[in-house]
Amino acid sequence: MNLTSIDTTMPGEAGDSPIWEQLTKRGHVTISDGEGKAATSLEIYYELYGTGSELVVFINGMGADRQMWEPNVSEFLKLERYQCLVYDNRGTGFSGSGSGVASFTSSTMATDLKRLMTAIGWKRANIVGASMGGMVALEFASLYTTMVKTLTLAVTNAGLTIPPMRGIMDTVTSNFTNDPVKRFESICGTIYTQEYLQSPAPENTGCKTMLEHCTKNAIRKSQYSRPMSLWTFVGQIGAVFRHYIAPARLEHLGRMLPDRQILIITGDEDHLVRTSNSVHLADKLGRDHVIFKIYEGAGHGLTAQESAKITRDIDDMITAVDASK
Repeated sequence: MNLTSIDTTMPGEAGDSPIWEQLTKRGHVTISDGEGKAATSLEIYYELYGTGSELVVFINGMGADRQMWEPNVSEFLKLERYQCLVYDNRGTGFSGSGSGVASFTSSTMATDLKRLMTAIGWKRANIVGASMGGMVALEFASLYTTMVKTLTLAVTNAGLTIPPMRGIMDTVTSNFTNDPVKRFESICGTIYTQEYLQSPAPENTGCKTMLEHCTKNAIRKSQYSRPMSLWTFVGQIGAVFRHYIAPARLEHLGRMLPDRQILIITGDEDHLVRTSNSVHLADKLGRDHVIFKIYEGAGHGLTAQESAKITRDIDDMITAVDASK
């Protein structure tokens, strides 16, 4: 594959990525940022992997770009029937920054996704979001329900909740550490459990522990992204703290997606989003309408830590939804 970057608005060829050879398309789409006469334009960078007919969209968490989903896309591509869309949220990676800090809201980013999907011709898909991306996924499903086949909400919440103090301090420390190795070690220590980080790395990685492996991976991926600006960081924090889906909206969404089309996943050792937040989601969406799973020994980074397990759970849900029609 020869996809040569022509300028700094596109990442270089990630030949060392395990999924790069299955990239089928990448580029920017220009969407509207805002409504009416006040609207400006915004470029969103995206990548498509695989050629299957079952469409999956992945929405990134705070501070992350599209590459956070590399392990998950890799697992889905093994099943062959899937096509995966990953993209950079506004202000991250190779997407534009939007119309200012105030434009960072979960509902605005949900509309960004709707316009991206429309631009590439996707009418309906399986939506997967983690952390802040789960907040965006919730807004997307609430606002554009007809575009949702299934909804997966990982380590996220409905809003009006304060993260554990440890998570707040770890996040601030990791984002203001200048040494890249120490920064990525700090990030890994925030989102993964110590037991996981000290476990042996896969044999073919050249690393002794998962901490070393995760840090090495993060540094590798940084070559194919751009540093997030302070204003984007502030904007995303604002989006997380302003996000709120009221119980009535959650209950309505549960009724609109009634056939166990919603998968809620959390870890029992998450220091950024409490497990109780996922319990609240399951209760308000309706236990009859959702599949709720707590992964033991998993932290906030469970989408990478348990990528194979999550893929199986999502695939099982999609298979069951298809069988019920």
